[in-house]
Amino acid sequence: VKFDFTDDTGLVTQKHIDHYTERAAGGTGLICVEATAVLPEGRFGKNHMGLWRDEQTEGHKAIVEGCHRYGTTVIIQLNHTGNGTFQTKALTVDEIHEVQKAYVDAAVRAKEAGYDGIQLHGCHGYLINQFMSPVYNKRIDIYGGSVVNRARFGCEMIRAIREKCGEDFLISVRVAGLEPTVEE
Repeated sequence: VKFDFTDDTGLVTQKHIDHYTERAAGGTGLICVEATAVLPEGRFGKNHMGLWRDEQTEGHKAIVEGCHRYGTTVIIQLNHTGNGTFQTKALTVDEIHEVQKAYVDAAVRAKEAGYDGIQLHGCHGYLINQFMSPVYNKRIDIYGGSVVNRARFGCEMIRAIREKCGEDFLISVRVAGLEPTVEE
């Protein structure tokens, strides 16, 4: 999908609904809806679809309904581009917690929209990957240093999403296996 189906509202459009429904109608068993911003400042650009506020949920319901009509399981990829955004700075611990909450809130909205689960976008140098990467992550607090500390950002979100969305809600994380390495 081209990331230009919406505008700065981040709302789902009919083009999104049609795109995913057509794929489901074609027999696709699992659809992962495109990278969707958890915060407006975490978008690729001004026309990046979002799930950072309740008003965006209604359009996502239409995507889910279109896919479920054909028996397709549908999840949504939640994303924050991190230092690829319009601002680049190290986050304070309080800001980290605010971003984590945005991911969790977006996951709850996804569940309310009817998605079968979420995928956390943790590669391509986006925010989750930046925390995991010893190249990017030079923090000296509990979110930096060891692989356990670097994984803390994502792990805390996964636990919170599981708690809020339940055991039957799919949670996946997209990683490239480079940073962290496959061994890590």
